[in-house]
Amino acid sequence: MGVLEKIEALIAGLPDVPGAIMHNTMDSEPDNMVGLFEYPGAGPQQTFGDAEGHGEPIETVMVQVRVRRIAAQDAAENISAIDKALAADGAIRRTSSIFPIGRDDHNPPRWEFTANYEVAIS
Repeated sequence: MGVLEKIEALIAGLPDVPGAIMHNTMDSEPDNMVGLFEYPGAGPQQTFGDAEGHGEPIETVMVQVRVRRIAAQDAAENISAIDKALAADGAIRRTSSIFPIGRDDHNPPRWEFTANYEVAIS
């Protein structure tokens, strides 16, 4: 299972989160959706590991979560719920504030909120 699939599994069943979750793209439809975008993180970091010094390297992958909704309040509530679900996973850490990107020129206009995360892979 890839990083985006793992995050999708964590957020897919949340109440009020739109059912449409796309990976590395946000099509013009549907109006209410979540976009997950993966980009490179830090290279492998060696850990001390067990008593004999055999540690597994840890890599990080960066993920941006974007929520698009017609109502700004719904988008803000959705990304907050997603943030809480991701914070409960010990391997995922938010690296930015949750912030509004603004609204687009679609009819009707849609609001987007975003946050960035670091996902540790061992």
